[in-house]
Amino acid sequence: MDLVFHQQNSGLLCLDSVEGWTRNQEEILGSFFNGILITDFFGAYNRLRAFAKQMCIVHLLREIKQVSLRNHAQEWKAFARRLKRLMHDALKLVIARNKFGVSAYQNQVANLHVRLADIFWSWLS
Repeated sequence: MDLVFHQQNSGLLCLDSVEGWTRNQEEILGSFFNGILITDFFGAYNRLRAFAKQMCIVHLLREIKQVSLRNHAQEWKAFARRLKRLMHDALKLVIARNKFGVSAYQNQVANLHVRLADIFWSWLS
């Protein structure tokens, strides 16, 4: 597995192994990563401190698919369908970003946030 790091104002760092990453997390990122840390579901990332954390959307979609193979409850199906639709809409928005003015784009992003909150609140209730 390759691990790739990219920061807007710096270069790119690739590691060839998870073992190297696990041993050297703090050396690589410091005690606090002042950026958005996008990861898969590898448990070692949970202990890292960062400005913000995000799960890789491809890994998240795969996880939803795997759970859907085992969980056939209607509640899960509805939740998964809404969450996948939201993620696809978010990706389409990012791709079409240049077609919007700043204000219109921010409104679209805010709408996605409202939809996400609605999905999770309806799941919890």
